[in-house]
Amino acid sequence: MGLRGGTASLAAKIASLAAKIASLAA
Repeated sequence: MGLRGGTASLAAKIASLAAKIASLAA
């Protein structure tokens, strides 16, 4: 897993976490 793969994985985790927070705040 290179830098690109790690960055994509991290971005996906952050996006899913943001979605959870948004749904809780809604």
